[in-house]
Amino acid sequence: MFSTPPNESAFVQSRAFSSLPIGAFVACSLVLIAGSAVAASDDDELDKWVPSIALEVGGFGHTGKGNIDGTMVVGPRATIDPGEATINGDFPDLRLTNPLASREQISSMIIGGNFEIMSPRLIDAPSHPRVFMDVSVFATNTTEVKLARDANPGEMAVPPDAQGDLVGEGSILGRGSQVSVQHKDPQVYVGIGVALTVPVPQGNLRVKPSFTYSRIPVDVATTTRRAVRQRGEIPGNPFEIDDPGDYRLLIFDDYREEVYHGAGFALELDYGTGEYWGPFEVGLYLKGGATRFFGDVTTEVTSSNPAYPAEQIFYKYSQDRWVGRMSVGFRFRLVKSFGELMKNRR
Repeated sequence: MFSTPPNESAFVQSRAFSSLPIGAFVACSLVLIAGSAVAASDDDELDKWVPSIALEVGGFGHTGKGNIDGTMVVGPRATIDPGEATINGDFPDLRLTNPLASREQISSMIIGGNFEIMSPRLIDAPSHPRVFMDVSVFATNTTEVKLARDANPGEMAVPPDAQGDLVGEGSILGRGSQVSVQHKDPQVYVGIGVALTVPVPQGNLRVKPSFTYSRIPVDVATTTRRAVRQRGEIPGNPFEIDDPGDYRLLIFDDYREEVYHGAGFALELDYGTGEYWGPFEVGLYLKGGATRFFGDVTTEVTSSNPAYPAEQIFYKYSQDRWVGRMSVGFRFRLVKSFGELMKNRR
């Protein structure tokens, strides 16, 4: 029922996301080389379990494809002359809708928190490798994205400037079809990785590649508004669209909540400023990540006319398997105990 031609932009995007792990390994190699020439500025901190909390904000995005198709009109319909259809605003064929398809960019602003726990250094070696685990939870600031859209589906009405004795099917306001997609809350990411530390002026730089699990919820909604003309001629104006002798109306609405699960990689550049707010060291970080969803990433919906069940509209949303995010954050690392704070005040 649907055709899905290959999309070059989506292929390029997927290749870009899949190259992130290679970039992470290259960055880690450079840090190991650089770290061999320096020593950590705070050996005590390197030998502790260090928890931290962070406020993080960024963007999340991918592309998605929508398809719509329909059956033939099988219920009652006026005989329409193809030569006069364009003049009258009618549809010349007998289909409920022509095949529709589009691919769009679907993106959101994300804002949330991150909790991390970092182990003491594993070995006394260049870059002082440490294991960390973190959990991020985000709310999304997003808008609905409309795919495979035809006209502007909504409340149907006759155009206020309609003239003559005939208002065609294609002239009715509010007709049309679409697939709508919108990100939902919360997005959840869980990561485990290795932190490599390199002293820099006024602080430390930590390069932190990690393996991540992602949970991403998405709303998929489908809509169709279609009026099928039943009279060969409709005398007089104003035309009453709710007169069953003039038109029969197809109003289809459906909704699915999808939750996608995936795995991928992230790379964080974490700068510890060496400045303290009470027991917390203040830090800044930049993070990028890519996730590949597993399982079924296609949503298919079929809507049928109860009066004439053979009249159906078919919808499909195809979620890209690769998605990406980029964010910045403020991190507060608990590196000093209460006893150490009191000692420093003496």
